[in-house]
Amino acid sequence: MEPILEEVTAQPLVPTVAGGAIETEEKVWMEDNDKFEGLQLLTDDLLRSSLSMMNYIYERYAEAKAKVAEGQKRVLQGNLLKHRIHSKLHHMNKYCDRKVYHLQKISTVQSSDSDLSLITVDY
Repeated sequence: MEPILEEVTAQPLVPTVAGGAIETEEKVWMEDNDKFEGLQLLTDDLLRSSLSMMNYIYERYAEAKAKVAEGQKRVLQGNLLKHRIHSKLHHMNKYCDRKVYHLQKISTVQSSDSDLSLITVDY
């Protein structure tokens, strides 16, 4: 029966005389007629469409998750690699000058502290 959820009606009789109508037959509902076969078809269609929608959503989720994992992998690999500026500085013998200067400054401060500890003041 097509379409599934429409009621099955008998053809109403058209009034034959002006002003007078002949009785129409009572409507017959689909569920009384086909014992819920249409409803079963509708349920099957709903299940099929909902399962296909869930599969589609899961596929998009899996693709997005794979893209995120790939991006994280690229970021980690990029962080592990040396930046090009490091090799340039190393080639120019200017690599880590600030770090060396900082370490020299710390060592001079420590040595001056040790020198100050040797000085005693008499009152």
